[in-house]
Amino acid sequence: MPTLELYLDPEQLGTLAAKNRLPTIGGFRGSAQAGLLIGYGPSLRELDRQEAGHVERILNGTQAGELPFQGPTHFVFAINMRVAKALGVTIRPLSLWEPTR
Repeated sequence: MPTLELYLDPEQLGTLAAKNRLPTIGGFRGSAQAGLLIGYGPSLRELDRQEAGHVERILNGTQAGELPFQGPTHFVFAINMRVAKALGVTIRPLSLWEPTR
């Protein structure tokens, strides 16, 4: 799960990592967009929908303790190709990836 330190300032972390040529991974897609090598974590869109559903049920009278626990079922994986190139990391095109067994 993402840590607060990685979530709060991924731009600064990306700058420091690039300066020291360190590959970095953050807990959300936005981490890669902000300058880290990889972003991997739960779909924030899905979590927002789950949250909205819980709020709706509470506003309609369901007690909070009666709501089921829900975790994410969809995860997002993103690679910052600019950072990968700067680090000398080669990422094969998706069409060349072999399926896992």
